[in-house]
Amino acid sequence: MAEFTLQKASNGLHYFRLMANNGQVLLTSEGYLSKAGCLNEVNAIRSQGKADNNFVRKTSSNGTYYFNIKASNGQIIATSEMYEVVTARDNA
Repeated sequence: MAEFTLQKASNGLHYFRLMANNGQVLLTSEGYLSKAGCLNEVNAIRSQGKADNNFVRKTSSNGTYYFNIKASNGQIIATSEMYEVVTARDNA
């Protein structure tokens, strides 16, 4: 089962990642000023992350595919890794 990891970067901001069973990064968050703020967004993804309307499917300028998860206020919470094929992105 995928799991969230938290880390504090050298810039002082807190980030989370959602890691797949194979160790690959599925999602990376925006930076948060506090660990509590970061944990709040982890909980938001746990509760809102399964609703299809919270996903924004995108294609990058180099033709790879990714998605963003947005909060109920429309703010981007996290961005996925890049996928070579659209079906891999959609399955993630």
